[in-house]
Amino acid sequence: MDFKELLQRVLYTEGEDRIALAKKSLNRALEELPRFDVPKDNYGVFVLALIKLFVRADRNISYEEFSFVADILNSTIPFNEFLDKMNDRVDDGFVAWADTLIDSFSSEGKEAVCLFGLCIMESDDVLTASEQKLFERLLK
Repeated sequence: MDFKELLQRVLYTEGEDRIALAKKSLNRALEELPRFDVPKDNYGVFVLALIKLFVRADRNISYEEFSFVADILNSTIPFNEFLDKMNDRVDDGFVAWADTLIDSFSSEGKEAVCLFGLCIMESDDVLTASEQKLFERLLK
């Protein structure tokens, strides 16, 4: 599947359907981790790194993205804490680790990661050039 097909899939969903698509895609991506001997204790770190990768791709963390992520994770974290976590550079090593790991995923795993990310990024109804470049790189 190419970027445009993935984007169309996301654009044809909204509300609860998009949340369900994001959850399903995230779960599919997590199925890749045992192949790389990632302990289940580190799955949360991987999820946080993925979220940071996608939310920060355009250097603009929107309230809509926060709200969508909160819905996916059933989280009650306040927006200001979410911003702090997304801007915290301490975890950037984990973001780089997740990015490298995704490069080794199967094509289905990469597609799932991209669908998850597109659901987050498209939640603010803006897909920037920098966000699109990220997906094109991930799909290669």
